[in-house]
Amino acid sequence: MILALSLLIDMPPMPAWDMMPPLRLREERHVSAESSQFVAGEYAQGHCARPEAMPHLSLDVALLIDHDGTVAASVPRAIDCPTVEQFAAGLATGWARGNLARRARRIGWYRLRLDFDWTG
Repeated sequence: MILALSLLIDMPPMPAWDMMPPLRLREERHVSAESSQFVAGEYAQGHCARPEAMPHLSLDVALLIDHDGTVAASVPRAIDCPTVEQFAAGLATGWARGNLARRARRIGWYRLRLDFDWTG
């Protein structure tokens, strides 16, 4: 609990989305067909407002990398669909875990873009 509280106190403020550097991964990851189908289902069931580029959705997630190269926080960009936002934040965190490029190990906020495509 003390570590978590200390981390929150020392957390740098999140910069504007367009000012965040992209997060570099050692091994590139891509959204799976199953993950894209989950997102498609959220839209098909009316849980979310339709994105402009249907059947595609790009979603940025901000990741705070701490002093030892782990993800300390993740913040999905708001798209008026909490289930998809949180799903994307979980994916991004998983992709980054143990997979940061050497130069991405500095403390700070980074942006990771996830591209969902359910064209068929």
